[in-house]
Amino acid sequence: MNRPLSSPLERQSAMPADPDAVGSLARVVSLYAQRIDDRRIQLARDLIFYRGKLAELDQIDPLDFTGLKRIYNNHVHRTSALLHSLDV
Repeated sequence: MNRPLSSPLERQSAMPADPDAVGSLARVVSLYAQRIDDRRIQLARDLIFYRGKLAELDQIDPLDFTGLKRIYNNHVHRTSALLHSLDV
C-alpha cells in the first residue's frame, strides 16, 4: 500500500539529488580517499621503520636494558592495528 508523502522531509528525500551537490560530494570523497591512501603509505613506512629498529635492538640490546624494545613493540602493534582498520 502506497501512502502519500506527508512531511516536507519525506517529500525532499524522495526528490532526485542535485547534480551540483553530487559533484561536490564526489570531490570530497575523492579528497578523503587520497588522504586515507597517503596515511596508509605513511603507516606502512612507519611499520617498516619500527620493525627495523626492533631488529637492531635484538643485536645491540638483546636484554632490553634501554626499554626501547617495549616502546617499539607498542608502535608496531598500534601501527599494524591502524593499517588493518584502514583495510577493513
